[in-house]
Amino acid sequence: MSEKLPKCERNNPASVDFSEPVRPSSHSDESSGHALASGARRVVEIGCGTGMFAAELVARDENVHVTASEFDAETFRWTVAHRAHPRITYCQESIDGFSGDRPDLVVALEVVEHVKDYPGFLYGLTRVADRVLLSTPNKNRSAFASVAPSPAFSEHVREWTAGEFYWVLSVFWKDVQMYTVPDFRRQSARLRDRPDYQPAVRRCSVLEREEPLLALCSGARRFVDHS
Repeated sequence: MSEKLPKCERNNPASVDFSEPVRPSSHSDESSGHALASGARRVVEIGCGTGMFAAELVARDENVHVTASEFDAETFRWTVAHRAHPRITYCQESIDGFSGDRPDLVVALEVVEHVKDYPGFLYGLTRVADRVLLSTPNKNRSAFASVAPSPAFSEHVREWTAGEFYWVLSVFWKDVQMYTVPDFRRQSARLRDRPDYQPAVRRCSVLEREEPLLALCSGARRFVDHS
């Protein structure tokens, strides 16, 4: 099988930066992206892509097991062939397919912007685990993107500013902590030049302008079905 990365990852370089290992910034006490998953032993990842986040997570902690789901057939085949690991179980399950014992954490990186029924998707995540780690592009990353009627990337259904994303997530979780990757473009370039480089992250506010948004959510709200 070819070593060439699947099309979905080649066309979306931001997926590399959100999923690569990160460390605390020298100017911040905030934890790194993978450290946001600290303490989690059983992790479910929805839309795992080529498995970069899952692979790094199990490499960092020998007690972690990840169940990673990916629907895209080409990407799934590549990932199973090239990023197999005894503590990663790859599958093609939907959110509804995860039942039984709840994992410690569910991860969905660069997924929600692709989903038309994003409220249903977010509600589904609350039913999988009590803690959720998400990422999405910041609509307010540039003046053009902030006023564009539709996302520039054709596969994105919609995008949010940091404030919009925070309030959307707050509908489903009581505690929403927002993060970003400071100096995103410089760190992305550095990562391309040095694969072992670990980009820094920091907490951010609802006014954030940096490109990537990450959110660690907990305390899922319970909804009553009155239908």
